[in-house]
Amino acid sequence: MLHRAAAPPAKRPRHTPTGAGARPSRRDRPPFWRNPLVVAALVAVLVVVGVIVVVAVRGDTTSTGTGTQAAQSGTPASSAVMAAVSRPDAAVLAAVGNGGLPSTFTPVRDAAALTGRDGKPEILYIGADYCPYCAAQRWALAVALGRFGSFDRLEVSRSSSRDVFPDTATFTFRNARYSSPYLDFVAVETADRTGAPLQAPTAEQQALLAKYDAPPYVAAASAGGIPWLDIANHYVMVSSGFTPAVLSGLNWDGIAARLGNADDNVARGIIGDANNITAAICTVTGMQPAAVCSSAPIAPLVAALR
Repeated sequence: MLHRAAAPPAKRPRHTPTGAGARPSRRDRPPFWRNPLVVAALVAVLVVVGVIVVVAVRGDTTSTGTGTQAAQSGTPASSAVMAAVSRPDAAVLAAVGNGGLPSTFTPVRDAAALTGRDGKPEILYIGADYCPYCAAQRWALAVALGRFGSFDRLEVSRSSSRDVFPDTATFTFRNARYSSPYLDFVAVETADRTGAPLQAPTAEQQALLAKYDAPPYVAAASAGGIPWLDIANHYVMVSSGFTPAVLSGLNWDGIAARLGNADDNVARGIIGDANNITAAICTVTGMQPAAVCSSAPIAPLVAALR
């Protein structure tokens, strides 16, 4: 779905407290450091400064789930979260299957293959940090891509606080680097979580988006929507494969912890979607690596996709 960030809320006006009454003459007035009002004001200032320092150091955090992780831009995902995403339990992957989620990929016919600089199949993702559906899809995409290569500098983020499914814990691909012997991954995050412009698609990427993020490849109601995913011009997909609602109230550690339980709705959403994406990627890598593409449940999902 396409989301536009709302305008930031107006700043609250500052009010200066006023008072009445006779003031003592300068001669009779006690030294300022003995004035209880001055002391109280100084204490209040120190408290405010302390709070600002703590917030600046710790960033936007939450204790929901099994731990905390900063949501500041530029904060890498923790090693525990990266391990859960990049090395999910094979038994859980097989048990989840597609998680009861239908594949929403649409085949692209008679199009030139989309390849990266070195000729490998290119996976193109276009989204935005503020978008809650992008937030959900990044989890599944990170799990799927982790089976073909590895991420460096995958940073945590949150979706907009003023959109549906506000503050969904996620990643951002804005500074991520990905390496794989099988494919190239290109990500464009068009706006930050406030809706401010971030990364602009190239002319070629914009042309692909205009052509394949429109009927007959996506429903008319979803045309121009994000997240949008292009699997080497063989399959395209718009929106997320599962609802962001299953991530509501959870932070990164809480989400990662649930990926180990095949019966959990979080695992069924993220891993089910990731298995569907993995199957689509396997069709453009020549079913490589075999350890991934020929394993359960990917091989049956590839057959169903074709």
